[in-house]
Amino acid sequence: MAPSAQTTQGGADSAFIIIDHCSNQNMNTSQQDGLPGLMAEETRLRQELAQNPQSPYAQNNLALVLRKLGRAAESEALLQKAASALPDSADVAYNWGVALLDLRRYPEGEAALRRALALRPDFPQAAYLIGALVASRGRLAEAEALLRAAIGGVTHRAAAHTLLGEVLRQSGRLEEAEIELRRALSLDPNLFDAHKSLGLVLHSLHRLPEAESATRQALVLRPASVLAAGSLGMTLLKMGRYAEGFEWMESRYVESPEWTQSGTAFPYTPAAEIGIPIWRGEPLAGKSLLVLCEQGLGDMIQWVRFVPALRALGVAKLTVMCPMPLARLFSHVEGIDAVIEGDRPVSFAQFDVFCYMMSLLHRLGVTLDTLRPAGAYFRLPAKSVRSWQARLQAFPLVGRRKIGLVWSGGGKLGNPASELPSELHDNAQRSIPLERLRPLLHIPNCAFFSLQKVDEAGQLARIPEAIRPVDLMSGVADFYDTAAFISNLDLVISVDTAVAHLAGALDKPVWILSRFDGDWRWHHGREDSPWYASARVFTQAKRGNWDDVIARIESALKAFAAS
Repeated sequence: MAPSAQTTQGGADSAFIIIDHCSNQNMNTSQQDGLPGLMAEETRLRQELAQNPQSPYAQNNLALVLRKLGRAAESEALLQKAASALPDSADVAYNWGVALLDLRRYPEGEAALRRALALRPDFPQAAYLIGALVASRGRLAEAEALLRAAIGGVTHRAAAHTLLGEVLRQSGRLEEAEIELRRALSLDPNLFDAHKSLGLVLHSLHRLPEAESATRQALVLRPASVLAAGSLGMTLLKMGRYAEGFEWMESRYVESPEWTQSGTAFPYTPAAEIGIPIWRGEPLAGKSLLVLCEQGLGDMIQWVRFVPALRALGVAKLTVMCPMPLARLFSHVEGIDAVIEGDRPVSFAQFDVFCYMMSLLHRLGVTLDTLRPAGAYFRLPAKSVRSWQARLQAFPLVGRRKIGLVWSGGGKLGNPASELPSELHDNAQRSIPLERLRPLLHIPNCAFFSLQKVDEAGQLARIPEAIRPVDLMSGVADFYDTAAFISNLDLVISVDTAVAHLAGALDKPVWILSRFDGDWRWHHGREDSPWYASARVFTQAKRGNWDDVIARIESALKAFAAS
């Protein structure tokens, strides 16, 4: 939003104009509206500055007008001079900090704002902006303290309640977040961010109809929002309304300034760099189609089963581009002509059209009513499977169930580069310490094998050797090897990660440990899976509490081992 200002009475040497960074009021009550008024104000202030070129007051006030005119660099340069002349002025330090934020010089802007807050501890506008900055970097506890200090003194209280609500949501304090967001909407019912964040909160609380309503209201206020459209898509998918959900999810690859404004990198290759049309359902007879894998490795494993269906549409050549760890595995999906590793240079011009992999479900009309478990859709050569069988035979397995175990997902889920506490990263919330699974390791007639490719915390070594899962993962180069390994097991027990999808795609019995606000595809309240006939889903009854999940799996595993 454009800034506003308030000024005290007096001339240029006795007045400060204080920028209110989040308001949209006029600079002062006497200023005319619009560009002519701003230009006239600039002329007047330049005359005052010419009379006293070293006046920090005149520099400060002219800087605000220049900022209003969109000349941020000139504004910042004047405020830097004013701040140097008046180092003990909280007002000038604040204005300079805001100008630096305009130029995206965030560390310098934060430093100036902290200077303002140090000079005037009761400076809610400065506390609010610092709170917003540290919140964007995941420093949630500090952001909460700053926002609570600011919330009673800023003119834009609804925006402050919204940001506090979002901080609480990211902290996992969903009920408190809902209270703050509803307070924001009681003050201003037209706040897009408040409706969008409320939708996310309600989604995580499994109040899905309410989440849908809140997110739709956000889209009424900002119809072009790609982020709100994606949120609505996820909610609809979790409700089982696949046709609508997949259609809304098409927003995920739309290029928009909203990605940058939200602090999120655009997650797709810009269309101009691809240079060929995207397939939107038109006839494919005789054409060469490139399917681009996207999102997580587990998503790719789940969705690759739909690629061969394009054959029925007359595709002449069907190519899949995927990450290296999946390339060998995907080459064993019937109907795919070629697999390209995504980190290698490729000329898109050799293809007629391309399609993102998740979009196949939309274009092929997949719904929860028509979806059927596919059985095994990776056909591995018998030689590869026998190779892993020979490795397992080196262990005493007679009369014992062979069980693969995964306790942690890949660290790239969510935004691990942020300064969020580790326990709040998406991956930490879906993972479980191996130590917590000890009750399973003591069950008789079970031989456990680690399927954990990366054990960054060294959890395996802390398990007593007598019950420690056997670790053969040094011999695993990619998911093809993992698939051959799993083919020799009786059961896989895994958190919600790619290995769980791989076991399901091999039609191997797999028990999935799912967090309370788990992924849309597992459909909260269901223990079976519409995606994998062999899957059984164990979902937390309470957010963050794995106790009931472990107890249910322990009981089920005892019965499985005895059968």
